[in-house]
Amino acid sequence: MITHSESFGKYRLNKKDVKGFLMKEYGIRAVSIVELKGGMINTSIKVKSPQQPYLLRIYRRGVRTRRDIASELYFCEMLAWGGVPTARAVSALTQDYIRILTSKAGGRYYAVLFQFLKGVHIKPRQHQLIPKIAKLHAVMHRLGERRVHKLPSSVDAIISWLNNEHAVAQAQLALKQIKLAEELNALHVDILAEYQLNKKNIARLPLALSHLDYDSGNILNDGKSITGVIDFDDLAVVPAVLDLGFSLWWWCYFNTHSKDLVLRRYVYAYSTVRRLTVGEKNLLSFFMRVRNLILSNLLFVNVPTVANVAALRKGIALDEWLKKINL
Repeated sequence: MITHSESFGKYRLNKKDVKGFLMKEYGIRAVSIVELKGGMINTSIKVKSPQQPYLLRIYRRGVRTRRDIASELYFCEMLAWGGVPTARAVSALTQDYIRILTSKAGGRYYAVLFQFLKGVHIKPRQHQLIPKIAKLHAVMHRLGERRVHKLPSSVDAIISWLNNEHAVAQAQLALKQIKLAEELNALHVDILAEYQLNKKNIARLPLALSHLDYDSGNILNDGKSITGVIDFDDLAVVPAVLDLGFSLWWWCYFNTHSKDLVLRRYVYAYSTVRRLTVGEKNLLSFFMRVRNLILSNLLFVNVPTVANVAALRKGIALDEWLKKINL
């Protein structure tokens, strides 16, 4: 069973691998090579050269095909042309953008070299930037809606991800936190029931090629403006409001005492660029609940060696609030 906490197939940094790869494929001499922590799926490496810094992305084996990565690069380029600050890929000496890095430890990995975007990660308390972040989100969805003609929705894959993370977490919690496991399982059953009840309504929602992790470490800023949107690892065709709900979860979870205000401020700013349909408004809280349970299982049980009980309790309380909100 594969979850985001599973590290199988992820590239383990070997500086000789990377230096040789950069010189061979790009003619770039690396002065320093530093792995950036936090990425769960792929390996991201900051590369300093005599000319400028770069970001080397080495993709986990078996997760994305070459075609998937090419679609990601094309979408990022389209976003950049549309005014979204995304990193452009750097072409290799062969004029190709997707190359193969061969590890001395064994294994071949897709790799892409990107421009390095400056800025620091957004923090939950930077409420002054919420309108800019929300409007940029809406722009991304408007551009993403142009890329979904005849492409299938990935909602079922999201639910499968939820089921997988939940199953792994249940196995761990059942050993020491039986009551907590039961509470999370009750949320899981309730969310799956709501999903079945709303399947037809979900199928009618506007689709967009979406980031699915537009928050936290994937938004860069300089204190006044957004300087970068990065890490399109989870890019997928989903209802735009699902992606909106996934991002809003982060803002609401980490703004406990002002979550209602934060939620409404974000939705209002977003709606000035892309108006939500009645169906989207009705299902926004449901998708936030899905994200809440996925990440409660992933971040607070499956990733740490010991379950974070306080964080899980906070997630359960947030679910109760989400069931009551009415936009």
